[in-house]
Amino acid sequence: CPAMSLPPLYADLEKRWSSNHRSSVRRRVKRLNAEGQLSLVRARTRDDINAVLPRLSALHVAAWQSRTGYSDLAEGGMPRFLATLAESLPLDMIHATELHLNGKAISCHFGFEHDMSLLWYKPAFDIGWSSHAPGKVHVALLARHGIDEGLRKLDFMQGEEAYKQQWSDLTTATKSFALARPMAYPIWAWTTVVRKFAAEYRH
Repeated sequence: CPAMSLPPLYADLEKRWSSNHRSSVRRRVKRLNAEGQLSLVRARTRDDINAVLPRLSALHVAAWQSRTGYSDLAEGGMPRFLATLAESLPLDMIHATELHLNGKAISCHFGFEHDMSLLWYKPAFDIGWSSHAPGKVHVALLARHGIDEGLRKLDFMQGEEAYKQQWSDLTTATKSFALARPMAYPIWAWTTVVRKFAAEYRH
């Protein structure tokens, strides 16, 4: 999984980025600051964390439906799963933040803090501000926040999307676990063993 190590100073982090990425981040931050009061707000109480989730879901649904027609936060298991995490995990493990512009959330993120690391899990941004790249600005301010808190890493977790590679300077290993009834064993075997073997055989 792509990850970004966090040095003691934000300026040192900027120096590590490519010149294009560094210029892009600074330009996007400047553009949003020109629109009004820009701030990163962390939800620290259980009530505040629960209040973030519907805003995150609304932004995620609007953004993904405009691009692919589907959002896993539109209904069903994922919203319930996030709500369960928000209610069940220790508060110090939950790291939920919003990027506010003039007091309104234009980017949201529900993630975790563990072992001196920020874990980037479920982000969403306001599609109406896409030309200002609020997600990119959110990551930059989150990295600054992590440095201020003395954290060592921002782990982007599973997935190798191009935007994650722009920030990252290292990788981490992730273990996956699946819990299911015995009848699911054939599906598990196909997914983890047979399909890979079949692909290698065809080649």
